[in-house]
Amino acid sequence: MQNSFVNTDKKGTIILTHYRSGGTQLRHIIDLFLNFKNIPFINVGEIDVDINSSDFEERINEVFFSVTDYKIIQLNNPLVISFCYYKDIFSELKEEFHIVHLERDDASKCLLSLPLWEKFIQEGHYEKKEWTKDLMIEFHNKLLDRPLRYTQLYTGLHSEYHPNNGIAFANYIVMSFVNILAKNRNISNIHKINTFFYEEYEEYTKDFFVDHFIENDEIFLNRVKDTYKRKIPYISSDYLVYFDKEVNRVFENWGLK
Repeated sequence: MQNSFVNTDKKGTIILTHYRSGGTQLRHIIDLFLNFKNIPFINVGEIDVDINSSDFEERINEVFFSVTDYKIIQLNNPLVISFCYYKDIFSELKEEFHIVHLERDDASKCLLSLPLWEKFIQEGHYEKKEWTKDLMIEFHNKLLDRPLRYTQLYTGLHSEYHPNNGIAFANYIVMSFVNILAKNRNISNIHKINTFFYEEYEEYTKDFFVDHFIENDEIFLNRVKDTYKRKIPYISSDYLVYFDKEVNRVFENWGLK
């Protein structure tokens, strides 16, 4: 069986992506499709390695090349991607796996959504059954009064670089992020991997899933639609309003505003 995201003649599907790209939702949708088709699989999730280790190739080989059922792998760790890129492991992966490249076109939301989401959790809102308009307005106004700091920006790999200067730190984060995008795009180009954007399915549209999963069954499509239920309805779609002036100045300088 083969479609845009699954090829059962291969060992599995690898989603080559970056943090906050919509990759987790896509991985779960592939999971739903394989379940729907009664195809045995293992949802490996994200690949993490110990950054303090000087030898993690064994861990990478174990994840990719051990013999199991069809695997779904979310490859978004910058360290693992850089290692596989430099060691030319992607040439072998392309032979063994069905690989798709996923990117979030809105770079600003990509970098800002994680600390915003973490703050929402910290305030105790995420586990509530309902996010009322009043609750979202209260959360919105609280962040306008006390914006999130530049120190909460994160690209997916913790760094020891923590200057007291907010502009320097925000510039470092944005530089790291655009380098991650560039590397993923280069890998995609070299190995002729199809690219998709989160914005193509950020809002539920039946056509996207019918076209790419080649499946027009209402049971499957309703299960996919259920994955959209926990998207947080922030009052502002411009997440920069929730961050301090240093972040705003740097994002404007880089053209992310």
